[in-house]
Amino acid sequence: MKKLLYSIAFLSSLFISAQNGYELSDLKYKEVSNKVNKLDSLTARAFADGIASAAATDYDFLTVKTIDNNSVYYYIPSELTPEEILDQKQMGCDKCMRVIFNVYYDGADKDLEIKGKQRLVFREVVGKFLDLYPTWNREFLPSATPELIKDSFKYRVVQNRNLDLNVRLDKVGGVWRIFNL
Repeated sequence: MKKLLYSIAFLSSLFISAQNGYELSDLKYKEVSNKVNKLDSLTARAFADGIASAAATDYDFLTVKTIDNNSVYYYIPSELTPEEILDQKQMGCDKCMRVIFNVYYDGADKDLEIKGKQRLVFREVVGKFLDLYPTWNREFLPSATPELIKDSFKYRVVQNRNLDLNVRLDKVGGVWRIFNL
């Protein structure tokens, strides 16, 4: 029985160390967790602006809309003409980069009529690989190169179960996205 417990402990330690195959420090995991999970409206806007400004496509901030429990920051390509921008505003902005955050109220209690403090959690951004890669590389996984991302799934995930952190870069249906589970 003792050997079985030692074997399980040994295999568990191998599994846990395998989760950090790209050598992120505990401090970096905490930094990433705070960056995506503990935002207010100002830090969420700064995070969204950082994603848009790092993109290969030039984007300008268009608007932010809060619908239900989501805040969506819209960025429109800079090269669009005023007429195209108007069309995008009227037709749903399909050329826009959208950075989406979940909204919740920390400390809220409906029974006691306490509204709580608004907090935001990064949920996702969708776009072309070259628009998202600079953010992935700068904010989440500095050791990831385009080649490593293409060849190995482990360079598409930043995960730490102790911090409830699970951010991914993924391609679905020809579209890339960074999302927070």
